[in-house]
Amino acid sequence: MALQVPAPLDEHVSYQYNALGRRDPFQSLVEGEYVGADVGGNAPPDVGGIKVVGIVWGDTDRFALVEDVLGNSHVLRQGDKVMNGYVEALKRDAMIVNITADGQSQSVSIPLTRKGEKSNANR
Repeated sequence: MALQVPAPLDEHVSYQYNALGRRDPFQSLVEGEYVGADVGGNAPPDVGGIKVVGIVWGDTDRFALVEDVLGNSHVLRQGDKVMNGYVEALKRDAMIVNITADGQSQSVSIPLTRKGEKSNANR
């Protein structure tokens, strides 16, 4: 019976995964508490020029998928902060935001933008 000799350490291949700034790949994508975009020092999204590209409507959760003027994507739920206001409500075809400017608050409807349409906010 021959005795197996382990390979020297310098012949072993080691793998490393840099998890800095990445989510845990074993964490569920549909469970857990939502962490808003303003956590960590980032400013909340500016609704000027924002485009609602999708609205997800589920039994336990609903949210809007939006793009800002820089092309950055955001996920917004009812109550989330936006620049100078918050998301007041979600409808199947629009996101309603409450904006405060010069001491006056008003609700603004940002319609769902269908492919090929331009974005317009209705007051």
